[in-house]
Amino acid sequence: MELNLMIALALAFGIGLSLGLLGSGGSIVTLPVLVYVAGVPVTSAVGMSLAIVGGTSAAGVWWKHRQGLVHWRAAAWFGGAGMVGSLAGVQLTHLVSPGALMLIFAGLMALVGGRMLAQRGDDSRSD
Repeated sequence: MELNLMIALALAFGIGLSLGLLGSGGSIVTLPVLVYVAGVPVTSAVGMSLAIVGGTSAAGVWWKHRQGLVHWRAAAWFGGAGMVGSLAGVQLTHLVSPGALMLIFAGLMALVGGRMLAQRGDDSRSD
């Protein structure tokens, strides 16, 4: 088995682990792994990451549902809005160059990471 493929599969396992542990992190890690490790073109990697994260999320929600930990109404609203946004984004992907797409993605990662660090000490919210 090719070394890059083995690395990509190990990272894919880590992506699934991240989704299962944290409920997030899948797509923000999947796209760079597909592009820079697996060698998938950016425009293809965007759609693939949606399918990969969707599939692993479906497995995770099945498990959490069995434990009674899924708030279906909230999931339906957020999931529905996300699906509509995803469909719109997929239609617009071809209008942006691969380099610009990765730059936008990196900027989003930096913004989200900064926000998470800034709110790190805020434990006033309850579950």
